[in-house]
Amino acid sequence: MIRTQGNWDPNNRGMFFNAGIHRNITEETELMKETQGNWDPKKRSIFFNAGMKGMSQDEDPRESYGCRPGMNNLFAINDFAQPGQEIRREGREWQSFMASIESGRPTFLDSGIFYLTNQHKRKHNTTMDEALSLAPEEIDNFDWLFENYVNVIREVGDAIWGYNELDQGGKDNKIRTRARLEALGLRPIPVYHPLNDGWDYFDDLAREYDRICFGNVVQANTHVRRRLLATAFERHAEYPDLFIHFLGLTPNELQMSLPYDSADSSGWLAVMKFSHSVRFQAAGAKRWQIPKEWLPPLPWTWVERIPLTRMMLAESFARQRGIQHWNQTMIDNITGARYMTGGPK
Repeated sequence: MIRTQGNWDPNNRGMFFNAGIHRNITEETELMKETQGNWDPKKRSIFFNAGMKGMSQDEDPRESYGCRPGMNNLFAINDFAQPGQEIRREGREWQSFMASIESGRPTFLDSGIFYLTNQHKRKHNTTMDEALSLAPEEIDNFDWLFENYVNVIREVGDAIWGYNELDQGGKDNKIRTRARLEALGLRPIPVYHPLNDGWDYFDDLAREYDRICFGNVVQANTHVRRRLLATAFERHAEYPDLFIHFLGLTPNELQMSLPYDSADSSGWLAVMKFSHSVRFQAAGAKRWQIPKEWLPPLPWTWVERIPLTRMMLAESFARQRGIQHWNQTMIDNITGARYMTGGPK
């Protein structure tokens, strides 16, 4: 009698093995890497307002709008200092960042790569795609960003909701830089760019990490954006425990059928950045009926003096919250189908 190899027990019979389970193993496997932050994987449909830095010019940052219920805030490393300069802890931008953390609001920290690449593009007269494809060593001030990024994360990494990696230079460079960061003890959220990285890389990240960031959304036109979000939604179904954060996605009607786990955008600032075009568009337009509880007093006195700007800004928040509410309902319904084992761990 030749005995076959393995740790089986010949007395234990009537066994059944589930094939294909490797695609859904998440926290049970030692290969799954947990990203850093105080996030809750069960809380989804989260939206972060970018551009909150120093918005409350006439008051204590700890009393700012960004510290009020319903506001989740995004800050970037470049908010705290310009390339080549030291971060000023006494500056209003840093104080606003700390106030958001201390208030208990979910606070996301962006690596600042998008800003740095834009600076490089303008200085060297290249396209954004060309600048993004360069290795980190070829980007102006990357060493400055790397040093400040590491120092800030070491200071607040466990107190914030999360932070994305330094995603410069394509897939191979992202992997190399992320390994360098992880060797220093940091656990950033990997950034996936579907138009550049290929779908196999999505699978690699989904199997290895508890959450990822999804890029290429900011500069995509409506048609491309719709295809990106629809494909992400489909691929997400294979990895139900994976948490996807969409970079630069303003809540819109697409999310009525393609809900997101979390997203960020500075789109809410369009009312103030492009006030003339916004007012022109608003002229004669039918106004939303907005629940009064969705319209807390705005802290910026100059906004209060311009009724139409205040109305449009309030509608921006109302629209955002309405879509978020619907988005959460969609996620609650889909979750039952995604989590066959009773929900996320």
